[in-house]
Amino acid sequence: MTLPVSSVSKRPRRSYSKSFKAELVVACQQPGASVAAIAMANQLNANVLRRWIKLHVASQVVQASGSKALVKPAPALVPVAVQPEATVPVGDFRCEIRHRQAVIQVTWPVDQASACAQWLRELLQ
Repeated sequence: MTLPVSSVSKRPRRSYSKSFKAELVVACQQPGASVAAIAMANQLNANVLRRWIKLHVASQVVQASGSKALVKPAPALVPVAVQPEATVPVGDFRCEIRHRQAVIQVTWPVDQASACAQWLRELLQ
């Protein structure tokens, strides 16, 4: 079955001047500006206006770099001094030792761990 082809004429593609595009792009770059609202106020699709903004930013980057390749600007890095946290062990640790027929339960302050290790070495020899 063949469907009849209707002769619906397409709308001609609209074109806009460079100054009109630049004016809207500048308006969109203002603080608090809504791209969608500006597009609707000028009877445009918001995606068209977003494309113009993207092209405008890309052309500025190319002009700034002096080359024809699209180069994205590197993000600015901020030096940050990182100080290690001074951690002071708090509390006790508990240990259960089964040695021969004996079970030894040890509770020792965490900040004295090296003394505990020495004591255990002597005990288990």
